[in-house]
Amino acid sequence: MSANDITNILVCGIGGQGVMTATEILAEAAIAQGHDVKKTEVAGMAQRGGVVTSHLRFGRKVLSPQIEPGTVQVLLGFEGAEALRWSHYLRPDGMALVNTARLVPPVVELGLFEYPDDPTGKMRDAGHRVVAFDAMSIARDGTAGFGVSVDL
Repeated sequence: MSANDITNILVCGIGGQGVMTATEILAEAAIAQGHDVKKTEVAGMAQRGGVVTSHLRFGRKVLSPQIEPGTVQVLLGFEGAEALRWSHYLRPDGMALVNTARLVPPVVELGLFEYPDDPTGKMRDAGHRVVAFDAMSIARDGTAGFGVSVDL
C-alpha cells in the first residue's frame, strides 16, 4: 500500500453476530500500525437480528468514514445473503470473505424478502473473488482451517 492509498473494508451481517465488535478490532489493529482510521456503523434493528453494516477506512489520512460502492477491497460477510446484498460495494479486484452458515433474518421469516438459494455462488457468478467458509462449524468444532473453501 502506498502512502496515499486508503483501504476500505465493509463488514456486514445480522445483529448479534459481532459485526461492530469485529470492525472495532480491525480499527484498533490499523491504529496500532500507525494508520489514520475512520469507521461508521448502521445497526438498525440489530438487537432483533436485523441488518448490521460497518464501514472501516484506514490509510495515511482518511477524511470520511463513508465507503462508496465499487471501492471495497475486502467485504467481510458474516451472513451469506447479506454479503450478496452488499457485494456491489466490491471493487473489481476486491475479495469477499463470507460465512456460509445460513442465518435467516426476520425480514425473510416474515415473508418480506426471499432468501437466495446460493448467495456465494451468485457472487462468484457476478465475477467476485469469494472465500467461503462455515464459521459456525469452525467455531463449534474447533476445526479452524478445515472445511474452508477457497476460490481465488
